[in-house]
Amino acid sequence: MGAMKPLKILVDRDLCAACDICRETAPNTFEIDAEAKARVKNPEGDPRETILKGAEGCPMTAITVLDGDSGAKLYPV
Repeated sequence: MGAMKPLKILVDRDLCAACDICRETAPNTFEIDAEAKARVKNPEGDPRETILKGAEGCPMTAITVLDGDSGAKLYPV
């Protein structure tokens, strides 16, 4: 069996309020850009569990995480 594909991480920039929780939780995956919005800098930057915790910490529910292999929604569920 091959390696798992990276998670597909989507940030709704209209919902993002730059709370910075995602970056604080998963700093190798998320960053805050020049427009003060979260963005994905590396979908494989942190362990899957850490990335999911970063998404779950977003009070705006601006981050959607999909399984890279199946496309199943992992967060929000």
